[in-house]
Amino acid sequence: MQGSCPRPPGHRNRYIDKLEEAGLVARESVQRDRRGVAITLTPRGVEKLQEARAIFDRGIRDNFMRFPTEEEIESFLSTLEKILSAAEIRPFLADKCP
Repeated sequence: MQGSCPRPPGHRNRYIDKLEEAGLVARESVQRDRRGVAITLTPRGVEKLQEARAIFDRGIRDNFMRFPTEEEIESFLSTLEKILSAAEIRPFLADKCP
């Protein structure tokens, strides 16, 4: 975690302590390196991660996936073309609009 987390070790340890107290992670000794500790998600941690992922996915869907469909864009451009033609400004915008 040291290379992936820019916080000082004391901050990381306090953060992991809080996650451990909440039952979201568990510390386990690393057998091949007595100095190392592995942090793993507990079943409750996995459950909370899945809940958070669902909220994140819903936020992405609600805020970024509501763009107009291709049909709606074509309809808008068709309407805009009619407005520009009626206003006779099409030659002025010809180089700025596709």
